[in-house]
Amino acid sequence: MDSLIENGATKEEKLKAMGMAENPSAFKERFYTQLLKLYEKRGGGILQALYDTIPVAMFLMLPLFAILIKIFYWNTGTFAHHMVFSFYFFTFIFTALCALILVNFVVDIPLGIEVFIWFSFVFYLLIALHNFYKSSWFGAFFKASAISFLYTILVVPIAFFGIALISFMLY
Repeated sequence: MDSLIENGATKEEKLKAMGMAENPSAFKERFYTQLLKLYEKRGGGILQALYDTIPVAMFLMLPLFAILIKIFYWNTGTFAHHMVFSFYFFTFIFTALCALILVNFVVDIPLGIEVFIWFSFVFYLLIALHNFYKSSWFGAFFKASAISFLYTILVVPIAFFGIALISFMLY
């Protein structure tokens, strides 16, 4: 590939050398084109595309969080009720992460404090569930733990894969 790039080969020649078929689908052609772009630029720009995709992904993950809350609070409110709660909760997370990033630019925050901030999201969820849904502390603790666990195990990996794929395909 390096010799093709040095000799000024056309894009089609490079894609063929990478193993792209004669008549690829639009998705395969885009995928191979992005791979070539990634190789030629040595990954430059993909990190920015990843950062640009995260807020959109957080917004798209809101309904999934609301579905988990609906499962645990089946008889309490409509889906719109749970979406409003999700908006409030995600606003807290987004604001805290923005503050964390801004402070980290000025002062290097120790890892222990960063871990504490990440655990504060679950603690905030516990308090929010107790206040918003008027559940007991034990019930709110159980549900906050279960929702956080399920969200982390099911939704976050799928979202990470989606963010990585979209960032790669659009950068």
